[in-house]
Amino acid sequence: MEAIFHVGMGKTGTSSIQQVLGANEEHLAKLGVQYLGLWFRILSPDFVGYGGQDRFFASGPEAMAQHAADFHRALKELAENTGNDRFIISNESIYGYPLQFAPFLAQLKQLCDVKVVIYARDPYSWLPSAYNQWALYHKTMPGRIPTYGEATTAMVSTYSGLRAWAREHRDLISLRHFRSGMDVVEDFSGLLDLFLPMPEKNTLERKDPAENALRAVFNGMREGQVLPTEFDRATANVDLVSSPDLAELAAGMFDYTKTQEIVDAHAPLFDEITQIFGIDIRKDARKTYHQPDVDALRHRALEHLLLLTMDQARRITELEQSVHGMRQELAQVRQQVGRTG
Repeated sequence: MEAIFHVGMGKTGTSSIQQVLGANEEHLAKLGVQYLGLWFRILSPDFVGYGGQDRFFASGPEAMAQHAADFHRALKELAENTGNDRFIISNESIYGYPLQFAPFLAQLKQLCDVKVVIYARDPYSWLPSAYNQWALYHKTMPGRIPTYGEATTAMVSTYSGLRAWAREHRDLISLRHFRSGMDVVEDFSGLLDLFLPMPEKNTLERKDPAENALRAVFNGMREGQVLPTEFDRATANVDLVSSPDLAELAAGMFDYTKTQEIVDAHAPLFDEITQIFGIDIRKDARKTYHQPDVDALRHRALEHLLLLTMDQARRITELEQSVHGMRQELAQVRQQVGRTG
């Protein structure tokens, strides 16, 4: 029996892998494979969702070892009931818990075969993508929106996770270099002999800089974290006087010239990763990232605002009409009460 954990990194096609795994249950079953989803639901409903995952990884070393024994027992029951003998959990956020997960893996590998799959992307490509996703599109940091240089100076430490995973369980890890143009589903399928069909398109499409600039303005008005759905459904009053200068905004968020400096400053980390895994993930065809043209950014933002403004105007008009109707009905009720009173 084999337990497979696909743990990230984020921004390496993880959502596409999860979408294809979830959509091909019957195909996988023919191969004796079962996809368990993102969470450790098989252990307890309390471990479902990001809150549940936090509870799972808050377990101490002894509890994690017990979780592993319970996990193995649950897999054995599944194997007996379904005939499947390979089980997959795919969740990129597990990547952030190498130390907490170590006792679980140490116990589990004594009970069955274990494989940990990690995709790592060229930092010159990953840092701009990660910044756009987690600083702009989904604000995950409290306070103001950080500039690209500020955010990615911290984000580059994410690669230290590779060293932490290898320190505990190098024998379990298959590190895959997520290269430019790679079909990650095909690579994942080939690695595990799953013969999965390819997705029609990427699950997460990259947002254009103008939209993320608007989201950055919206998200920056809130102190804490802001989910993308809050921007999508927002109807709040926006003080246009406080709108930032787009040229200054672009200089802070989309100036990628600091990438080389940031990566070079962490050369020992990447050198050590290369020594551990025999793969230098910095060696890739370099995509040139250009700061967006300010005029083009401004024009695209105006196009977005036209649509947003017209839609908000329609919704406000409908709301005003509804309120007007309710006021008329309330006035009629008051009149009737007055006559009968």
